[in-house]
Amino acid sequence: MIATEPGTARFGSFSFGGNGVPNIATAVSRCLTRAFVEAPGTGPLIATYRVVHGLCGHASDSRADVASHKGFADGFSKGIGSYRAVLFLEIDSIITMPCLSRHGEAIREQELRYAINTLITNCPHLVIYLDAGAGDAMSARLAARFLRRCNPPGRGLGPAPTADTGYSNVDRFAWTTNPGESGGPCRPGAPKTGVFWPADALSLVRNANFDAR
Repeated sequence: MIATEPGTARFGSFSFGGNGVPNIATAVSRCLTRAFVEAPGTGPLIATYRVVHGLCGHASDSRADVASHKGFADGFSKGIGSYRAVLFLEIDSIITMPCLSRHGEAIREQELRYAINTLITNCPHLVIYLDAGAGDAMSARLAARFLRRCNPPGRGLGPAPTADTGYSNVDRFAWTTNPGESGGPCRPGAPKTGVFWPADALSLVRNANFDAR
């Protein structure tokens, strides 16, 4: 069942450089070009995982960090251009806010705001969502306040991806990564971020609940 559902392509600093791809603009452009050749008329799902200050308690607004983040956002928007796509902007960027300092929160907000404004300006056919994490990662009230942890145990697959949600205020249900991919070595035995973890995938299936509530 997992293998038949649409996946979400993730992009970050790992998407270019050592793999022979020169920059982020090329990485995302190649992905979207391939998607429209292989499945014309579809709306590819993409995500970014690039916020500079993703580690709890860390924050830096040095010139180098600011320039690096802005350069990524600029290149990412250039690579998307006029392509049609759905973007989940900066996975985990909201659920990690509570463990940042006040200064770190301000920097995170600046990073997200810059990326959103850049993408809206340069990508006319892009739909942007901010990731607020799993349903029980934080309260809706707290997530909402931030909108204006990796590999937690006991999680299960939620509703299958669809745009027919049955709720007027819910655009779609989506899996923003391939189920079973590690979110990082935060638990004993967990592999590096992005590596498929069979034991975790089996746990997601066993704990699955496909009903929305």
